[in-house]
Amino acid sequence: MIGASPLFYLVLITMEMKMLKSLKCSMLAVAVLVLAAGCGGAPNDGPPRIAVSGTVTVDGTVVSHGSVFFSPRGPGKGANAKIVDGAFEVPSNGAVAGVQSATVTIFTGPPDDDGVSEIQGVAVVEVTIPADGTSDLTIALAADDVKPDENAE
Repeated sequence: MIGASPLFYLVLITMEMKMLKSLKCSMLAVAVLVLAAGCGGAPNDGPPRIAVSGTVTVDGTVVSHGSVFFSPRGPGKGANAKIVDGAFEVPSNGAVAGVQSATVTIFTGPPDDDGVSEIQGVAVVEVTIPADGTSDLTIALAADDVKPDENAE
């Protein structure tokens, strides 16, 4: 290469730069694909979600209006449902099986025109939802389980 013209070196350097640029672009593309494949969760992350329905009573009397929130003690997301005339229903993409903390909020009546309901009381009890779901989960509360709403005025 002794005695080669400066033009030869310029062409050689330009070719090397193009190869490096092409290699960098290829490496960048591979890195982006690898990262994209690892981002986000699969739709089935966590325990399977199942349907559950049943009734809520206080001293044997159905709760006419309220809500129930199931919070799993293990992994998984919580699920909630309205209580109307003592009955609640969580859809099949709702609750997870196992031991749950069930927070029952009891309203004094149906929601007003603005969708607001006055809270009569709240109870938190432990329930177990079977792995195959259930359509007859009974949450039987005693009057002593229901505490006044701490946020009520």
